[in-house]
Order: sequence, then structure tokens, then C-alpha cells
Amino acid sequence: MTNIKSLSTPFLMINNVLVPYIAGSLTFTEGTPEKKVRTQTGGGGSMQRVSSIDVTTQFSEVKFQLLNTVANVELARTWVNNDFDNAISITDAEFTRYGSDAGIVNKYEVETGIDGMISVEFQCDSLV
Repeated sequence: MTNIKSLSTPFLMINNVLVPYIAGSLTFTEGTPEKKVRTQTGGGGSMQRVSSIDVTTQFSEVKFQLLNTVANVELARTWVNNDFDNAISITDAEFTRYGSDAGIVNKYEVETGIDGMISVEFQCDSLV
């Protein structure tokens, strides 16, 4: 029987620094663009499929949550100040994705209190 492992706790590196995040909060998209499919006819019941790619959606998104520590607030501020000059990698034993030209696109909020979090959303070039 083959043992198949899920991506449950991959490493998250931003600008070559290991980033501890809240378990289960890391999500990402591969950066494949959305496609639109339309049909046209030449008459007589014939149909042709015409597909197009929406290049405005051809980027990756990486989202995760941090605990509300002072160090994490400063990390988020640094990433924002870097604009789109951040690099992100998500790795596990047999899995790697890397994205360059990454920047925070949400106006992140720092929740105060014992269970407070910081939700961060990056956009970057397509993960490879």
C-alpha cells in the first residue's frame, strides 16, 4: 500500500526568512488564468467552441494568518514597505512553489486580544 502525504504543514519562507503561521491558515493559488468559453455556429446545427484566457487573473495569491505578536506586526509592515519586491516559497518534502514580485494587497488588520490574528494576502507572479 502506498502512503500518500497531504500538504498539512508546509514551510513558508518570505524573503528567505522562515515565517511561522497559524496551522491550517495557509492557502495559495497556482496562478493559472481564468478561462471563458463561448460558442458560435456556422449554421445547420454546427457548433464551435471559442476559448479565451483572462490575463488579468494570471497571478498567484498566497494567504495566511499570523498570531498578533509585535514581531509579526513588524514583519507585515516590512512586507508592505517592500511593495512588490518580496519573494515567497512554500515547500514540503516533495513539493515546492516559488513566487517573485510578491506584495501584500489587503489592508491587513491587527486584532488585539488573547486570540488576535493578522490576516495577510499576497499577490505575486504565477507560482512555479
